[in-house]
Amino acid sequence: MTDKRSGVVARVGAWIGVTSAAITVILTVLNGLISNRIQEAELNISRQAQVQQEARDRISRYTFVQALLSDLAEESTSQQELITNLIRLALTEDEANRLFGGLEASEDSTISNFGRNAGAIQRRAEIYDLISQLDSREQHQRLSAATQLVSEYASDPMAIERAVTQLEMPRLAGLSADGRVNVMVYLSGTTITGWSRALLDRASDAAANIERRDQDGIAVLGNITRDRLSTLVTHLGRVGDALR
Repeated sequence: MTDKRSGVVARVGAWIGVTSAAITVILTVLNGLISNRIQEAELNISRQAQVQQEARDRISRYTFVQALLSDLAEESTSQQELITNLIRLALTEDEANRLFGGLEASEDSTISNFGRNAGAIQRRAEIYDLISQLDSREQHQRLSAATQLVSEYASDPMAIERAVTQLEMPRLAGLSADGRVNVMVYLSGTTITGWSRALLDRASDAAANIERRDQDGIAVLGNITRDRLSTLVTHLGRVGDALR
């Protein structure tokens, strides 16, 4: 009897152990599933909150822009330029372009003129930003700006004038070696149609000044900069021949 009883107890104990282990596994799996569901729910809530916040921000930005445009007809030219820059700060680049394009297409002359002027200000700001990126600390920004300027603004007098300004004092003194090289690369890639005689004279004077500063030991050029300067001088010579 004792042996039978011991066997029964052993079997019951083993069964209880197996059952406990199975229950532990099941509970672990359930806890994991519940935890995952909770995390998914929290993530969805977070995403929904982000979408709602973005919608509120967008409405707030649009309301601000609407307020700026409400008294447009009564504003002076300088005030309209300030309004344009405030709109550019409030909207994304795509939103601003679409807004100014829509205003320019208006049948109301005041609105249409503002849209046209705002578009020009937007374009000027984009050019100035690209020119400034030629001297960025980040290499990819410098290369990207130079590539975009050559591909999109090779014939643009405003972009060319802004680039020439970078090679003139006092801006020249603040340019890094990379900045000088990138400005020269862009100017060397411009087309003749973007140049005027006055602009060519300024660029030629700037190049001559850079050469003098190098010869006088004021700002000694590296080999790469010297090569780029030589390429630029040659390009300016071709432009000069074409403008005669």
